[in-house]
Amino acid sequence: MARNGDSLAYEMKVAALGEKSRNPNQSITDRDTIHSYKSSINRFCAWAKEEGYSKEQILANPKEHLQEYTNHLKEEGLSNSTIHTYIAAPCKGLGMPMQHISKPERSANDITRSRGGRNPQGQREMQDSRFERLVAFQEVTGLRRAELKDLKGEDLRIKDGKMYVIAQQGKGGKEQWQRILPKDTETVQRTFDGIKKDQHVFDDKEMKNKIDLHGLRAEHAKECYDYYMERIKQDPAYREQLREELQQYFRDHHSHNGELDTRAYERFCDDMNKNEGVYQMRGKTRELAEEHERPTDYDRVALMAVSVEHLAHWRLDVTVINYLI
Repeated sequence: MARNGDSLAYEMKVAALGEKSRNPNQSITDRDTIHSYKSSINRFCAWAKEEGYSKEQILANPKEHLQEYTNHLKEEGLSNSTIHTYIAAPCKGLGMPMQHISKPERSANDITRSRGGRNPQGQREMQDSRFERLVAFQEVTGLRRAELKDLKGEDLRIKDGKMYVIAQQGKGGKEQWQRILPKDTETVQRTFDGIKKDQHVFDDKEMKNKIDLHGLRAEHAKECYDYYMERIKQDPAYREQLREELQQYFRDHHSHNGELDTRAYERFCDDMNKNEGVYQMRGKTRELAEEHERPTDYDRVALMAVSVEHLAHWRLDVTVINYLI
């Protein structure tokens, strides 16, 4: 971080990353997220300097300048998704909720990652025996690349009869429990066999590749949704059981210092009940799903299970747009 404690960039980075927060859960520790936030704030501050705005002017009216910056990014021809990425950290650094800024809406059409077959090297490496173990594991866990790289022998757990792989530094730097489907436990156990507690599961040579790990993550998400829906179809009562499991999962993972964030918990529960429990895709997102012959309506409880226990996103729209279409 910049050493100039009086600079706008410094103050914004401290605020965005939560480095002076008394609550450690408010701090961001994930390295990729930190790098992304710092870059976005530097980009915003460079724009402000070029436009001749002082630190005092920005702090006096952050909404006005953030809106102008957003308009500038749009005029530059950046994608809707990139604009969202570029303004997220500046908004947080200036204490301005993103919903207060008028910006182009993101849709599934903006997502290009893992689509279009533009990665011939990665496709070749998918078939390479050197990466067979990594690919087999990713197909049944769907972890992020950084999480796979950091995974150690101690990160395999069994709780209440279910198998989990623990990402110690998951999204936002938080510990993440990745649930393993019953049919996949043997593959996961075999991958961990012989790995010492403090030993990395995958070495540097295995992780040095161009394999589309996000694509495998998306395919796994689809399998997980199908798994939950099949169980609900076979036993309708399982839907309520799954809902209760998810509510307990939330309480276990969102009770900081023993205190449950009741408002967040209520929103979480309400999200599974909206629209009589059905998540309906609309507009261009629905058209894209139809084009790919994917479902356009989803069971909210099954969808939340995928989002929370297999992707660690906690948001149904992100899960559908990025993984299920």
